Amino acid sequence: MRFIRIRAITAAAALGLSTVPLIPGTAASAADDVVEWATTNGEPVSITTTTAGQKAYVYFSGSVGRHLTISCEKSAGTPTYVLQAFDGSQVEGSRTCDATRPTDINLLKADGRYRLLVTDRNAQTFGATVKVQQFDNAAGTLMAGAQPITVKTADAKQNVSLALAMTDGDRVQLTCQATGATSEVTVIGPRGTVVQPDLGTNAAACSSFSVGEGPLITATETGLYQFVIHPMFSGQVKTVTAAAVRVAADATGLIATDGTPLTLATTGAYQRVKTTFSLAAPTQVYVTCARKGDDSAFITLYRPTGVSEKFGPCQYSGPGTEATAFGERLNLPAGSWTMVADPDGMSTNEFTLQVHTVPAPVTAELPLDGTPVTLNTTTPGQLAQFTVNAAGGERVFIGCRLGTYREPNPWTYDAPAGVGFTHPAGQFSDSGSCGKPDQSDYPKVFFGYGIPLVRAGKHTLTVRMRMAETNSVTLWAYKIPAVTEATATTDGTPATVETLVAGQGALIRFPGVAGQKYTVSCDVTGAPRSAFLMLTSPSDAFVDSPYSTDCGPTGTFTTAALKESGDFRLNLHFQGDGTGKATVTVRPAS
Repeated sequence: MRFIRIRAITAAAALGLSTVPLIPGTAASAADDVVEWATTNGEPVSITTTTAGQKAYVYFSGSVGRHLTISCEKSAGTPTYVLQAFDGSQVEGSRTCDATRPTDINLLKADGRYRLLVTDRNAQTFGATVKVQQFDNAAGTLMAGAQPITVKTADAKQNVSLALAMTDGDRVQLTCQATGATSEVTVIGPRGTVVQPDLGTNAAACSSFSVGEGPLITATETGLYQFVIHPMFSGQVKTVTAAAVRVAADATGLIATDGTPLTLATTGAYQRVKTTFSLAAPTQVYVTCARKGDDSAFITLYRPTGVSEKFGPCQYSGPGTEATAFGERLNLPAGSWTMVADPDGMSTNEFTLQVHTVPAPVTAELPLDGTPVTLNTTTPGQLAQFTVNAAGGERVFIGCRLGTYREPNPWTYDAPAGVGFTHPAGQFSDSGSCGKPDQSDYPKVFFGYGIPLVRAGKHTLTVRMRMAETNSVTLWAYKIPAVTEATATTDGTPATVETLVAGQGALIRFPGVAGQKYTVSCDVTGAPRSAFLMLTSPSDAFVDSPYSTDCGPTGTFTTAALKESGDFRLNLHFQGDGTGKATVTVRPAS
């Protein structure tokens, strides 16, 4: 190990830095690496290597919370540079030396020495001129509980820094609005290091539309805290209007995982509810959240590490409606979990939270003879599973109704219960939903007209409630007989088909001639006196529109000129679990 030469002793002394060579390293070649010091006022620093593979370092002192611009103009070779902290950790990725494309660092996150590592892309000699410029912040001073202040930037590269004196244990919510570029807020503590917002705080940003919530901070030591508002991406933060609001400690409590409700209330602006629960082993849980109060509120679940796991509205449709939280079962590993319920803005709320340990699914076997089978869930999030034993090759109708029914979730429009279908080997096949208890026109589970049980063995139907409730669910299933057929002439003579079992299809054939248009009419009887009629060609190719009609109970359509001659097919299906007769006529269009 030997010491790299420091060439710019004069520049180092001018910066108030030690001129003792404190940077150990090894040479990349026969010559030492080039080392220079730069000021942060944009003065140019020239670097030139004399040996292939030689590196250059440009050191400078940076200030936390400031905007930094780095410009590198090449004079020889193909130099690139990387911004590093003094210890060599990377701050900004590799950039090509191009004076027309300077690097903007919106915010330095620590005081101290930084360095630019400059190398040649092809490991050859190179020359470049480097400029480092740091911009002072536009500054203002906040007082907790005082009126908002407004600070304007004078330069496109300036950040806004708002100073607030805090005592250990003080808690404040920054409210702010920023015009110009999309902004974010970074908090710098008295020691010049970044301070993380309180767990569950809103996004650390200033709204561009109105005064909104920035970070929520609890002081861990007495001193001066800086709220630095800077661009999130690029551009200029032009004007910031902000205030610091004193906030009471979170309302806290431990919550059981057996569904026992815990009720906590906020009493002041920006106060939140924070609850914790512990899991001794990996567990499936379902969380519900109900509230009393105004405006909206959100709930966030945090892992034991403090990382956000799930986020959702608490009672999305408002107090007195479905006790929504995350809307699904959660598979959580063991550990201590935290939930934070956050009312919107300055509103207060009373929250009632429940964590349900989800038991194993309730199960039953579903025969293929139409016998209804009912299962009752006992805990929100619990599944109901029905098994169907098939010989293989059957096509079955499956119906499903809930004991009680609520309208679909307004934010997803999902039906209150979803049904998934898997084959004996576990392959997922289809999905559908359950109908209302009094829904007689469309209670079947799946789209289409029957589902094939191609493989022999045990098939599984899994019903999942999509709302925070327990319910009863009734399924019935039976084999669908073969399609019933009839042949129609093209002179308008009626052809009649009849289905006897829900889900059974009907087929009416007629001989079509290429180039001819036909008028097709239908009339159905039975329940629910509604059916769908669709035309297919002999080659199963698409038939030009129009090619279908609803028979409800009557319907008609005239085809486009047929593209081929042969056996055309009119496929008819009664809606839902309907059965009945259908009379169809086909005649040449005039």
